[in-house]
Amino acid sequence: MTMELEYRKAYTLEQVVIAFWRSYTGIPSGATQRSFDLVISEHTDDIFCLYVEDDLASITKDAVCYLERYPSVVNDEDVYPQFVLDNALELFYYGEQFEDVIDNLLRQKGNPLIEDFIAALDYYLSNDNFITLT
Repeated sequence: MTMELEYRKAYTLEQVVIAFWRSYTGIPSGATQRSFDLVISEHTDDIFCLYVEDDLASITKDAVCYLERYPSVVNDEDVYPQFVLDNALELFYYGEQFEDVIDNLLRQKGNPLIEDFIAALDYYLSNDNFITLT
């Protein structure tokens, strides 16, 4: 089932996680990368980042976040999209990292709770590594 999210629209972190979770198709036969059947603003191949309004001291499922394009690099400096600048947003997650954290958790736990996703996302940001469930 294809899910759709839009750029520049406010979502809770829980809504974004659920959209990715529901669109997760695992690793297709013969492939080495996971797959999400997700459309972001009608661009299936677009690379996105998650941005938040404030630098989060702790991650909660109610954190408000936005999807927007990656910053571009000009003269070795990150240049953020105008929407990010206009709304004083902070980079929260690069899209590929976000997808990797979701994928890693789903491989370890078949039916995780939203709290498991939040813990995995928080762990990755704090440790630059994936959570290991026991």
